[in-house]
Amino acid sequence: MWAALLRPAAAGVRSLLACVLLLHTAIAVSAFLLLPRRLAALINRLAASSPLCSRYYSRHGATSAGDDDGDGSNEASGGGAGEGGSAQAEVPAMRLLRRNPWRVSSDVADGAEAEADPVGQPGQAPQGQQREMSLQECMRRYGSVPRMRVVIMVAGTRGDVQPAVALGLALQRAGGHCVRLATHEPYRGLVTGAGLEFFPLAGDPRGMMALTVKHKGMLFGDLRDLAWLRGQYRDIMDSCWEAATSAPSPEGSNTSSASTTVGGGLGVPYKPDLVVATAITYGAVHVAEALGVPLHVISTIPWRPTQDICHPWARGFGDTLAGHCTAMAAAALPQPPPAWVKQYAIARAYAQFAAASVGSVHSAASWWSSALLDHMAHLGIADLVIRFRQRLGLPLLSLRNTGFALYTVPTTFTFSKSLVVRPRDWGPHVEVSGPLLLPAAAAGGSGASDYTPPPDLVEFLARDPGRRHTLYIGFGSMTLAEELQLGQAIKTALAERPGVRAVVSAGGWGCLGLSGKVAEGQQAPDTAAAAAQSRQQGRGAEEAAAAPAGPLPAHHHAKQEETEQVRSCVVQQQPVQQVFVVGDVPHDWLFPRVAAVIHHGGVGTTAAGLLAGCPTFVAPSFGDLYFWGELCARAGVGPAPVPIDKLTADDIGRAIDVLLSSEAARQAAKRAGALLRQDCGVSAAVAHIYRGLSAAVST
Repeated sequence: MWAALLRPAAAGVRSLLACVLLLHTAIAVSAFLLLPRRLAALINRLAASSPLCSRYYSRHGATSAGDDDGDGSNEASGGGAGEGGSAQAEVPAMRLLRRNPWRVSSDVADGAEAEADPVGQPGQAPQGQQREMSLQECMRRYGSVPRMRVVIMVAGTRGDVQPAVALGLALQRAGGHCVRLATHEPYRGLVTGAGLEFFPLAGDPRGMMALTVKHKGMLFGDLRDLAWLRGQYRDIMDSCWEAATSAPSPEGSNTSSASTTVGGGLGVPYKPDLVVATAITYGAVHVAEALGVPLHVISTIPWRPTQDICHPWARGFGDTLAGHCTAMAAAALPQPPPAWVKQYAIARAYAQFAAASVGSVHSAASWWSSALLDHMAHLGIADLVIRFRQRLGLPLLSLRNTGFALYTVPTTFTFSKSLVVRPRDWGPHVEVSGPLLLPAAAAGGSGASDYTPPPDLVEFLARDPGRRHTLYIGFGSMTLAEELQLGQAIKTALAERPGVRAVVSAGGWGCLGLSGKVAEGQQAPDTAAAAAQSRQQGRGAEEAAAAPAGPLPAHHHAKQEETEQVRSCVVQQQPVQQVFVVGDVPHDWLFPRVAAVIHHGGVGTTAAGLLAGCPTFVAPSFGDLYFWGELCARAGVGPAPVPIDKLTADDIGRAIDVLLSSEAARQAAKRAGALLRQDCGVSAAVAHIYRGLSAAVST
């Protein structure tokens, strides 16, 4: 009897649980699909009401900021700074002052200036004292951009530092501003050689890159690696405060006039008027908040939630997060056979529904990819951020103390709109400027008017005057655990093509097995036999990844020393004239002198190759490198990318054949370069920064 009574009750409980599960799934799917659109509009509204971004929105009217889908704001912002129209009349164009009224000395203020000052009375200050005005007050009085102290904070690799140097040069030379660039010690020569003030930022970029390569850009599974990386972030945040407040030092200061008239002398505490930082420089946003100065973010990749682009770092197991979600949606909603679609109306309607659903899943997954990564990164260092904000006396309950910290900060993305279409759901406070290219003289670090290449390199390139058989091979500032295997693959591919010549870069850290003792253009010891034997024994990328090169946490040193014992130059000059090994050569000088380029896919290297009209093959290793490699293949400038840990001599050989023989790839690269040259990235980035200050440079 009890069994007969319990059976219906159990069935009812199962039905109730099934309904709850279905309801929960429906709510979760609905939130996944519908929230991104609403959250994007909310972010734009918050930005419109933020002191940092409100001026970007006031240029286009209040309606664009409140648009639910964000389309109105993007239409207004798509044209960039300085466009005409009735909306712009609200904010008059302003010119850039060559003198500096920002800090007015009371003993030189004349009576006419005192009468013209409706805000403050200089005469009230003690004799000889400096009376500091706010940025807004100065611009109201003078209608101009004053000369400012600007500190640029960059944590990362050379690919992050070099665009910041280009921006700093533009601000210093064209704007007369005092620019301090705070970055890691290995880049001191790059910064000071360009004529900018250098300030050392903590952190070991070589070690951080080595761990990133080891874990393929995914979450760290080794707790020791994670602990070491957290320590690096803590030190970087602490040094951000020092970079913004410490007095200039004789070693890092420059001799520009802006440095003396705006930045003050040696020993004088530094107080910036503007902070510019990259997205991954944790600590800059809190320093700017504590100092009460404007903050502007620059980024080389689309690092902001958008339904149009999946975050380049949201990648794992062979595809992006959006790709995995789209594949699951396509499997759950299979397309009917084409014959059914043509014959039956119901099949046609279902096919349209399935395609729209898959597209919605892709858009939603793309938006969530950035939001999830930002919040996961914040949670990983939340305790460090809390400690840092407590040290600065900042409130813990703040939007800046979340993964949303940078969403309402003016941001300039330094990639080209010809390669990446500007997302529709970004507000006017977000701009796409184009690549920030560093002049050849500054990139060379010599400070001379023209870059002077080594005579041997000039002679090597002169032997191919038609620029038909010489290519560039280099992998930038990457720590390649597969150095020996990759060097042997390059050597084999070139040996099978005796008519092909290559300029091989030994710059950066992952130098294709080249020891730093090998001079440019000289022959180095051959360890090809050792590399081939290692290959035959199956010591591939997975094992090599356990011992990346470069300064690492203490538990890595033993394995690193073992690796260094077998590391030497693998890429040797087979015939003397086939391979030329170079150090740090400016890309904008070298690439126009070669026929094609093979590289890791960094945004700066990719842009330089396309600007030179070079067909391109990318061998990415993690993160955004896949993103740029796929964009190059989509643009038709070269073959599809091959992950560097799977790259073989056959892959390199096939890529060389395509790059040097395909007229279609050559023409596509020329078209892409012509579009990139229209960007004027540095001037667009400077104009966007000025827009946040309610100013534009008049010509």
